[in-house]
Amino acid sequence: MEQKEKRESLIRYLLNENERLKKYEIPENEDDQKKLLRALINVRMPIKADEAFLEIMDSYLQEENFMNMVNIDDPAVMKYREGLTGMAHINWLKARRGYSVIYA
Repeated sequence: MEQKEKRESLIRYLLNENERLKKYEIPENEDDQKKLLRALINVRMPIKADEAFLEIMDSYLQEENFMNMVNIDDPAVMKYREGLTGMAHINWLKARRGYSVIYA
């Protein structure tokens, strides 16, 4: 299943889960779909979800995270790093050494 299919499946599940949201349609635009999915997840009540939904969500998020990864040894990243100072430079060094760095 492609990312688009996973995203639309997740949105459809979340829309159908709430009677008030069933009337909404899934946007065609990828960015709008991502925004809608995020919004639906943020407002979802903490209720048990289907195992299939959780498997699709896990697969979708793993792929999204993988696509957003960068190689910190890439020349473009190294050039960016040269301009870092202070806390940004410390966080870059932590990431370089394998530590998790959370940007607020």
